[in-house]
Amino acid sequence: MNNVRKLRTSLEVSNYLSPLSEQVYVVESIYEQGFNLKENSTKSNQDRVYISCQAPLKRSVMGIQLTNEETFQVILANLRLGERLHLKEKSWRVYSRPVVLEIALDEVHFYDCELPSGKLYLTDIRTSELMTYIENSNLLEQSAFYQLAPLHHLYQEWIEESENSPLLLDSVKITRLIQKMIGKGLGLTPSGDDFLQGMMVMEAMMSQENQGMVRIGHAVKQLLNQYTTSQVSLNYYDALFSGYANQAWVQLAHALIHHDSSQAPLFLQRIENYGHTSGKDMLLGVKMYIKLRNDLEGFNE
Repeated sequence: MNNVRKLRTSLEVSNYLSPLSEQVYVVESIYEQGFNLKENSTKSNQDRVYISCQAPLKRSVMGIQLTNEETFQVILANLRLGERLHLKEKSWRVYSRPVVLEIALDEVHFYDCELPSGKLYLTDIRTSELMTYIENSNLLEQSAFYQLAPLHHLYQEWIEESENSPLLLDSVKITRLIQKMIGKGLGLTPSGDDFLQGMMVMEAMMSQENQGMVRIGHAVKQLLNQYTTSQVSLNYYDALFSGYANQAWVQLAHALIHHDSSQAPLFLQRIENYGHTSGKDMLLGVKMYIKLRNDLEGFNE
């Protein structure tokens, strides 16, 4: 019979996952700094979560962070792929071997991952720290869209098509370009998805003055009924469809809304450092969306 080891911790949880419900998860993947859990019996915003130690600078929209580092390290040391975790309101039970871990939860606090909707205007963006940052960074050269020829070709196609006419007014053309991006690239979150999600974040944060514009998020949602990508990317898409993103995006949005030039570059740096190239690929999508909005305004003048 397995031994039982008792531990304690408090939790910091994304408000996208609120309220936390009782779930039985399976360990899907394990990394040096955390692990992913999946729950396949129901379709909800909690069917995949990322567990890590407390890290205020790396708060995932699908994240649950343990404040007790010793407890987290014990879990990580005993965990194996495929093992079950029973997450309840006041406690967790980790069915590891040879020791079962029982973890009492002292407190649960939620951190904000909800994007402020429609609060930013193009005129403000043009003179913001965001614009300065993306114009002065070598995003393309450091992104997967420079390193991989098929992705580079797709990016160039966006540039070329946008030179002919405002893409945000051409639903056929932009839908075709979006479709080509879905699932393209390598890794847990393919670069094509990172690019599109960068566009979607910017679209969510910006005011939508022109009612005739194509909505990137709506187009992606429709296309995902026919095309697919990695499960992790699908979870991030679902969060964005609900208006949520990793906390650094939310912090960036508030810094831009309040014209806080000292904080915006810090949040942009955090975003750029996501993954191997994910952050850079997302910021490239941000840059593209701003270009398309500028194109549209120039067309309407």
